[in-house]
Amino acid sequence: YTVLNSNVAVNGIQCSGRPDFEDHDIRAISTWNLRHHLVRVNFSSCPTITDTGISELAITCNNIRSINFNLCNQLTDNSLSLFPKYCPFIQIVRLQYCIRITDKFLINLSNKEKLIIGKLF
Repeated sequence: YTVLNSNVAVNGIQCSGRPDFEDHDIRAISTWNLRHHLVRVNFSSCPTITDTGISELAITCNNIRSINFNLCNQLTDNSLSLFPKYCPFIQIVRLQYCIRITDKFLINLSNKEKLIIGKLF
């Protein structure tokens, strides 16, 4: 992401399978001028990201429609519950094998008629 400039249109980020991708990288994304155009995020298999980075992403990137956090085992309901609140257009949520996510988060999304893909085990 460090090579982006104001002439680049970004609507998705693909960082899956990056064990070196961490919260400070997400923090950098959430300060981009282009963050308001971000609609798709794929951080699957990024085991070092935590609620801290994901919370900042949800609060600052309000046009996100699709998130993929498969195999992100450190994430909890605390950060994910911010997406329905701050990202009103969220439609696709992928959470396969996110062992710390509970039914509380799923019920919150389901009440807003969002599409949930994945199993929580």
